[in-house]
Amino acid sequence: MNRCVGGTVFTRITASPNHRFGLSNTLDDFESDVFAVRLIHGGIPLKLNRLSREDNYMYQGVYVTYNGQQYVTNGEPDYGDIVPYNTTVSNGVVNSGCKPTDTNSILVQHDYSINVSDLWTYTNPQTGSQTNYKFSLKQNKWLVTD
Repeated sequence: MNRCVGGTVFTRITASPNHRFGLSNTLDDFESDVFAVRLIHGGIPLKLNRLSREDNYMYQGVYVTYNGQQYVTNGEPDYGDIVPYNTTVSNGVVNSGCKPTDTNSILVQHDYSINVSDLWTYTNPQTGSQTNYKFSLKQNKWLVTD
């Protein structure tokens, strides 16, 4: 996460109305689980401003900018609320906050690759609506599926 300071990070793709990510106004609020904003969609871009402290290898209470305001959120690498990628791949399914045609915006989780046989599930980071895509070898492009 240290290399991402000053750059863009994203809410985890696992965000949902049942698994909200919290943004706090201060580090004290964060540590007390007092949240000013709850994000319910994955793939929302945030600017990572700085890390508050290092606990062994884990960063807690990282400072991010969302909608022009600075907040504190969980930056723990394995279970935190933010990640340096907007696309994950698991069991032949790509989950992304980007459409497969937005090739310049796609950031894939480290050590994962996308295959043309994978189902691509695009989740709009602003609305949470989903669209599925499959790659057509015949047409050589990604097509929306039902």
